[in-house]
Amino acid sequence: MNSRAPSYLRDPIYGLVPLSPGETDLLGIPLLTRLKGIRQMGFAWAIFPGANHTRFEHSVGVMHAAGLLVRDLPGFDERQVRMVRLAGLLHDVGHPPFSHTLELAARLYGKEVGAPELSALVSHEAVTERRVATDPDLREVLERHTEFRGIEPKELAALAVGHHPDTSMSLIVHGEIDADRIDYITRDNLHCGFPSGLDVHLIPSLFLRRSDGEIVLNSERAYFAEQLLLARHHLQVKIHDEPRDRLADLLLARALREFFRSTDRSARREFTRLVEQAGDAELMAFLRGRVPKEIGELDSHLAGRVPWSELAEIGFDGISPPARYAVALLLSEDHRDLAVRLASTLGSWLATDVVADVWGATPPGATLRTAAPEDPRPPVPLTSLPLIRGTVAATHRAMGVRIYVRADGPPPRIVLAPAHERYSVRVDPLFDLHRAKSLHRRLPEDEADGFVVSLELESALLTTLGDAHAERTFSPDAALMLLSVLFEAFAAPPLREVRVYLEGEKGFAAVARASHLPELWRQELASPFPYAFPRSPDRAAARTVRPDPQLESDLDRLEAFGLVVRLPREERRGRHFSSLDRYALSGWGRGLVRQLLRRDPRLARVHATGQDHLARLVREDQDAFEAFFGLAGRTDAEARRVRRGRKGELPLPVSR
Repeated sequence: MNSRAPSYLRDPIYGLVPLSPGETDLLGIPLLTRLKGIRQMGFAWAIFPGANHTRFEHSVGVMHAAGLLVRDLPGFDERQVRMVRLAGLLHDVGHPPFSHTLELAARLYGKEVGAPELSALVSHEAVTERRVATDPDLREVLERHTEFRGIEPKELAALAVGHHPDTSMSLIVHGEIDADRIDYITRDNLHCGFPSGLDVHLIPSLFLRRSDGEIVLNSERAYFAEQLLLARHHLQVKIHDEPRDRLADLLLARALREFFRSTDRSARREFTRLVEQAGDAELMAFLRGRVPKEIGELDSHLAGRVPWSELAEIGFDGISPPARYAVALLLSEDHRDLAVRLASTLGSWLATDVVADVWGATPPGATLRTAAPEDPRPPVPLTSLPLIRGTVAATHRAMGVRIYVRADGPPPRIVLAPAHERYSVRVDPLFDLHRAKSLHRRLPEDEADGFVVSLELESALLTTLGDAHAERTFSPDAALMLLSVLFEAFAAPPLREVRVYLEGEKGFAAVARASHLPELWRQELASPFPYAFPRSPDRAAARTVRPDPQLESDLDRLEAFGLVVRLPREERRGRHFSSLDRYALSGWGRGLVRQLLRRDPRLARVHATGQDHLARLVREDQDAFEAFFGLAGRTDAEARRVRRGRKGELPLPVSR
């Protein structure tokens, strides 16, 4: 038992942070003191000199923010409050030196070099869970202090990584707006010179618990969430995706690839020891002695010299809709190694060594909901708020690829004709050579090479995407497939109607049921269908149940990419107007789906069978569809009245 009075730390964000005697002792165990040697933001200090703060400061801040979030929230007893605070304190103890940079190296090169020591770094969460569950010093402190009575390391480990069965507790540490995000967004922006202006005194009133037990964002504090997510967008786009910082990460990743290619078992064992016990400086000194050439390149880059020069930076507006889709795939955690294949393909076409930096931002998710206190109406997704919807749209457009070549290497081979040939085969068969030459001639001399490189990049992106579908087991966007089977079913005889729009999110539920796509998805692709559509055979019910919010998120992204067309229509609902959106595949979207079907036999079977099911329904109700579509374009009152009546008779909520 320990009767010491609480101590305090002074933090630049929260002011005084109180610590219990047990928490004070925990700050001295090696599991946490190691974090003092790991910078929170990797190499960002080279561009933002204030970004020298460490994982230790962040961990203390997350502990305090977690305590604030549950301080006034009903349903948490004293043990749970202590658990949440400790989970916040320990949530990052699995981070290796250089924070996320080693994870990037593991995702890029883990499969290539075949080193389990590198592949083990793919997820710091898994390392965190293991360390918290097994660390003897942590267990000793928990057992010594009565304030921690009933807290077991294994349960604490699950909560620290968001795997605790009590979802209300996990939400505080691992949610869409949680203690971790509140702290790192505020702290990282502050240390980089961009204070977010968030009022941390509002944190205790950020959440509320509804009568059914669900924890939601207090809509009276929605402006805090809006500020936070705007600050997160700025952090990702202007700081995390800063070119020099990202190139430093890639150069360290290349150094690690060379290390695992060229060293023996004893060196690998020492690497693993340093990753588990040391900080940035110790690991860098070790690598400098083992792969001096590669670390020398990194040192030169950090010092402001230019061992690698930027050949081109091509952003969202410089690449076609299918290429944007490919970039999004390369940004997903499970497929980051495809960026290495992209660089290899580009390097072979440009006849030089290439580093490809695929960058982008992650939008807010649709899982957290918001409601007002005592409001009996159902909560709405946080992403439905107008300002956050704007942030989501901006985030979808925040993507691109930077291509680097060696400053002292051979000049890249940049020739229009072969670049155009590859582009016309892989991306756009309608883009002829005459038009390409015309555009190329009109460009200023300093932009002409960039135009050719952009053609090569798009071709390489679509090549990489096609190869991935041919070789890997993963699922494309289900929304694309639903719209595609709809288009193909109506474009076929007898209707040959190619301008069909699906009305509202409920329309997707109806098409999913009619095409049996969810069942086909599970059978052929061996993965769960991503949307929670109703199972009732009642067609009317299928049109009245709102699908999973993930569908809206996917449609927003696909529309931003230019693969889906959305036509909004305002309709009166009682005293208010609401938007009823209609959706269809764009021409780019149809072309992308056809490319994916050619490369992925599993997906082709799902699509063909789903289309057959839907086409059968269309043929059965051919007369109803023909009568309904025959009224299209007429604006007289009688036609509108008849059209509304016949629309209710259709088995699918469509329009043209």
